[in-house]
Amino acid sequence: MATTNQPPYLPTARSAGGANHTNLSQPVVVGDWPVQFLPPHNALTQEALASAVQTDFDGVPTSVLSAEHLVAMALDTGRAKDFARILHFLEQDAVSLDKLNPILLGHGLAPKWKEFERKYLKE
Repeated sequence: MATTNQPPYLPTARSAGGANHTNLSQPVVVGDWPVQFLPPHNALTQEALASAVQTDFDGVPTSVLSAEHLVAMALDTGRAKDFARILHFLEQDAVSLDKLNPILLGHGLAPKWKEFERKYLKE
């Protein structure tokens, strides 16, 4: 049996050759929910994970990132689909700007936010 160094919560897929591979690019459906596993790769994602809310999902302890951290991470990534996600969070009133602003300032994302506001929120 081959061993891997990946955390046990990450999904694996077996290739035709028998090797295990972790696919982090696509969401995994847990129950009816698409879930994306994001390993912490920078200070922003490490902070997001450290401040995640601990909850219980069908008896499984689960960490959920704040909407504000998810918005900051999407802004940092900066793809069109990330901007669409940000807009969706804002349209749903799921983000507190009072909580978002310190995150943006702390990770040097305030200029990107100003540009996002100029392009997508100003009419």
